Parts: sequence; C-alpha cells; structure tokens
Amino acid sequence: MRCSPRPRSATTRATVGEACETTTKKRGRVIKPVLFSVSLAAAALFPAAVRSAAVTETLILDATDAPRQVWHAALHVPLAAGGEVTLVFPKWKPGNHGPTGQVGNLGMLRATASGATVPWTRDANDLWTFHFAVPANATSIDLTYDLYEGAPSGGDMSAHIGVLDWNQVVFAPQGAAMRDVMVAATIVLPTGWTEATALPLATPAPAFTMPSGTVRFAPVTLETLIDSPLYCGDEERVVPLTSANGMTSEVDLFGESASDIDPTAAQVDRWKDLVTQADRLFGARHWTHYHFLVSLSDTIPPNGVEHHQSSADRVPERYLSDPDIYRAMADLLPHEFTHSWNGKYRRPAGLITETFQQPQNTEGLWVYEGLTDYYGVVLAQRSGLAEPGQFEDTLASNYAELDAEPGHRTRSLGDTAKMQVINRVTPGSYAFFYERRGSDYYPEGVLLWLDADTIIRTRSHGARSLDTFAQRFFGGPDVPGTVIGYTRADLIAALQATEPYDWATFFRTRVDDVLPHPELGGITRGGWRLVYSPDRTDWQIREERNGGSLDATYSLGASIGSSGNVPFTIEGMPLARAGIGAGTRILGVDGLTFSVARLRLAIAAAQHSQAPISLIVDDRGVVRSVDVPYHGGERYPRLVRNPALPDMLAAITAPKGSR
Repeated sequence: MRCSPRPRSATTRATVGEACETTTKKRGRVIKPVLFSVSLAAAALFPAAVRSAAVTETLILDATDAPRQVWHAALHVPLAAGGEVTLVFPKWKPGNHGPTGQVGNLGMLRATASGATVPWTRDANDLWTFHFAVPANATSIDLTYDLYEGAPSGGDMSAHIGVLDWNQVVFAPQGAAMRDVMVAATIVLPTGWTEATALPLATPAPAFTMPSGTVRFAPVTLETLIDSPLYCGDEERVVPLTSANGMTSEVDLFGESASDIDPTAAQVDRWKDLVTQADRLFGARHWTHYHFLVSLSDTIPPNGVEHHQSSADRVPERYLSDPDIYRAMADLLPHEFTHSWNGKYRRPAGLITETFQQPQNTEGLWVYEGLTDYYGVVLAQRSGLAEPGQFEDTLASNYAELDAEPGHRTRSLGDTAKMQVINRVTPGSYAFFYERRGSDYYPEGVLLWLDADTIIRTRSHGARSLDTFAQRFFGGPDVPGTVIGYTRADLIAALQATEPYDWATFFRTRVDDVLPHPELGGITRGGWRLVYSPDRTDWQIREERNGGSLDATYSLGASIGSSGNVPFTIEGMPLARAGIGAGTRILGVDGLTFSVARLRLAIAAAQHSQAPISLIVDDRGVVRSVDVPYHGGERYPRLVRNPALPDMLAAITAPKGSR
C-alpha cells in the first residue's frame, strides 16, 4: 500500500513512490535569523504521558551555521519568582544508557532577565547544573548559547547534513519532571535545507509572516522533544512506506549528494516489508507517524539510536549503492524499529526516571537491548533486508566471540548490563572488552532469546513461539506514546502464560550465574551445530574485505589490520602467549614484508610444519623478532545443519504471511 508523508510546511519535499521515480528536492531560501516568542495552547505529542505542565519554555534554534557544526540557541523560561534559579542541561541521554549529555559542547552561555545581564555559576558537584542570580522581580529568564558539534564528543554534522538531538540544545528547571515541562520549539534552517522529525508542526499557522526557512513545532513535553531527533540537510528524499488506521511510516534520507539517496525499487520494497513484518509480529503500533531518519555520510560516524516515533540512523555514503555495506548493516533499521515496542512502549522499570538528571538502573538491558537485537536480526531476515544465511552467520559469530572472551568466565551476563555506565564513560580498548567484557548483553542476549524461542516452539510442538509472547507483552492496543515499565517478574509471568516452564531458573542460570561458555541450546535445539572451519563464509569474506583485515581471532587470537596493526590480543591465545599486546604492529612474516595475504599463507603453511610462524614486530617503538608456535590453521565459526532435527531457525526467520 502506498501512503503519503505527514503534512509538512508550505513547501513539500520530494517523495519516492512505488516505482521509485523521483528527483531530489532542494529548497532555496534567504534567511535572516530572528528570535521571537510563540504563545500557543499546550498540546502534547503523547497526550497519555502528559500531566499538568509546570512551565512552558520557548526554544529558538538557529541552524544557519550547521554546515560549520554549530547550533545557536535562544531559550525563554518563565519563572514563578526571581532569586537564585537553577537550570539543568540533560545529563542521561535516552538510548545511550549513560550520563553522556554533551555539556562539554556548550559555549557562549549568556543570560538576561528584566533587561539585565544575569550572572551564572556552574554547580561544583554536578557539571550539568547551572545557577543563575535572577532579579527578584523577574518573571522569566532568557538564555542564548552555542553548541559545537565539532567538539570531540560531537561530530553529528557535515557541510550538507545536520543531526540534531534536542537534549544538546535545551535546559530545564531543576527538579521539574520531564513530562511537566513543555517546550515550543522553532528551527531556522540554512538556505536550501529541509528537515524531518517526528515532532508535530504548529497549527494553526501563525498570523504573522514567518522568516523564510523557519519551521515551527507544536509545544510538546520535554520528554517528547528529546525523544524526537531532527535531521536536516540540503539533499533529502522521502520514501513513504505503509499506512494503516491513520498511522503512517516513511524513510527520510539525507545525503552528501543526490546520488547517495537514490534507493532502488527493491530496497524500498524491503523497507515496506519491514514495517509489515513488525506489524504481524507485534500486532499493534505505538506510534502515529514513524520516521526512519537516515543520514548517508562518511563524515558522520555510523550509529543508530532508538526513539518512540522515529529512529536516528547514520550510515556510510555508499550504504544504498554498495551491497557489502548494505548487507553488513541489514539489521540496523529493524533493530531501532523494534525499540519502539521494546524500550519505548515497554521498558525495564529501572530505565524509567522522572528527569534526565536521575541515574538509570541498566540491569534490564539484556531485555531492552538483547531481545531487541534478537528481533532485529530476525526481522532483517523476514523482511529480506538480510541475505539468506546471515542469521546463522550472526549466531555463529556471537557465540564464538563470547566464548573467546576470558572475561566471560568471570562475569555474568547480568553484570555486563549493570556495568553499562562504565562502558559508556570508559570504553577502553578491544583487549579490555575481552578481559573485562563490553556490551555483551547485545550478542549474548540474542543467544538467550533464541534459547527461549526454541524452548517454547519445542514444548508447544510449534503451536506457540517467542512471537506469541512478544505480541502479548509488547502489542496491546494501538496507543501512541504510552510508556509501561516491567520487571523480571513481569517477564516470567508473561512467558509462563505463553508456555509453562521454569522461567525463573532459566533467567537465573543464564543472566545471574557465571557460565564457562555461552548458551548453545538455542542453536542445537534449532537443528544446527557450531563448528570451526578453515573456510570463510561469504559474510566473513565481506567483513574482512570491508575492514581490509585478517580475522585471526580464533586462530592467533587477534584481528590484524591491513598495515599489520594489532588492536587487541586475547589472553591465552598464541599471539598473547608470544608476548604480543595491543598496539603492536607486524612488520614482517617469515622473512618477508607483512601483508594480510602473506600472514594467511604463513598460518596455512604452519599446519604442515613444526616450525613456528616467524614475525618481525614494532612493539610501540621496539623492533624485535617473535616466534609464534601455532599450527592449527585458520579457524572461522559457522553453523552446519544437524539433519536429525527440524530446521527451527528456518521457521523462526520465515516471513509471517505472504510478501
């Protein structure tokens, strides 16, 4: 079914129809940035989540310097009384699960009240908190400030694209709940730029003439504003997807050039299939107009962040034209889309807070992210975004990498979720991830929920599955914007209603206990076996080609770059035993200058020799010879069919209904 995008500002944007015949839309504008106040009746995007508003702020964002990676902001905050006023800059960024609010990017902060300059000081104990000495008779305070995306923690802009997270450009009264603060936002765009966001436009149109290039949004809660990122740029293409019961979805593409944002008809069909498959999985929509916001740029780092009615996806410039990149990122859009149900509509109770300053309890991320990662790869397969066999390759890779971690034998899956904050603020090296463990609630969560899925399918003889649970737990009525918390007890009760089983013990042993090896039950019960082969799968060949590296993780104990750089070594594996650590560079192999091809040949030759692999290395300035006694050949994980059991993985990834 073809649908149209939601109503926009006066100038419409180009859309991609079913035949994918379109031109990229540019809008020419002459802009004179101005600041003005807007008075509107409070109207929330998420009415069910809104209480009586304590304050309505007016935010004017001048984006005309976006090509220079700078936002200019002006914020008007009504006050009940003067005196010392404390405002806070959002600290805990939704979707990051950590105190990553980019206060370090804030500059040129000035404040006025009743026409006088207001001095301010930063709190000594909380750097996201600011104190303002406001005159006693003041009824409001006005702030102006700049946000510099070029700072080390930023980088979400290029000369042609701006990615705006509203938490970067807004303050709120200290202690005010995010649902008690309303914000009326306006953005002034550079000449020729357009924007896309899930925020609703202000209606009715203002009586006065708006400056050219200005887009004005309806007042929403601070929670909704920060949950609704905005993409803008001078090359945009809109791809309408599906419509049902007044609920629409679209892909908003922003590229460095028009050629970057030219999807094929087949790609558009796969995106439509993704929405259809998600509808059939969950049975309800918790959004009104969903936007897949996608930037295609080699300047903006790849990433994906979930939001209730949109996802903020960042991919390389050749995402649509390079099959390797497109397939390698096949689960990005499905993952972030799944979060609208798991993570936004329903959320672990510890991740629900009253303000963006309160710490989050991240111990439920093995559900929030782990289950989402599972359905991300499943929906990628069901919708055709992933190529055949990619699900099996992902499972093999997840298991093998987790099993190679020494840290897996000392820390539980649950502890990796609790430690998420540390992972965000002190990410460490690759070697540290193997020793300390990183965000393993993603890949190990996939194995855990595959295990649960195959248990339900086996015990019910195929009558029920994890899909049954997902529809009951995350489906419900079509209620946009509602947030419902859950606990482990809620999960257990819902799974028990789906298929009677000792789910309490299931989670205790897999989440709380330290396991010597990752859970393999879902793979074996699903009719497959994990093996290590000297032959690479197509997916592994593509991964190595994309990175220009040799993945010797399961042979030598490291992935080695095209220039010989060794980003990590795994304790107990051959390179680490030979004394090679992270930061080393391999200069030579068996008397010849290093290349990936020569090292591959040396690993193969060592299988038929007693001699060690001879390396010349630059160990952070010290050049030395190293002998590596390894004779096991190349080893790559893969799944092979067990014909004695039904292929349950095929049943899991089969599309629901006909395409």
